[in-house]
Amino acid sequence: MKFTIIICCLFFHFIPSNIQSDKIKAIQVILNFEEFNNYLHPEIKERSPYILLKNKYFSENSKIYINSKQVLFKNKIDIKDRNYLEIKNFDCQGDNIYFSIFYSIENIEFKGCLTLREDKWLINNYDIIVY
Repeated sequence: MKFTIIICCLFFHFIPSNIQSDKIKAIQVILNFEEFNNYLHPEIKERSPYILLKNKYFSENSKIYINSKQVLFKNKIDIKDRNYLEIKNFDCQGDNIYFSIFYSIENIEFKGCLTLREDKWLINNYDIIVY
């Protein structure tokens, strides 16, 4: 009986970290997607570091990278006039994630759907809206 309880506890302990790991893999695919990445202009030094507004989808301790540079998590009030990324939507539905990310300096929204196929997240449709 004790063994069963220990196994159940271990199983439930690892589920959230696996889900968080999958979410991080998915956001990495989005943030490093070439068509979106073109708007980030990694060649412009002043745009680094990339700032992601704190949100309900990712812990501020999450290790998220854009172009091999770690993203910083900040509150909107703390960034003043700096450019930032904001995750407006990150809705996980089975093997799909519906997302929407706003990039302030370019005034664009990148939205679409990721699909998990053979353990890889792929963007299967998207739109970049320029406001």
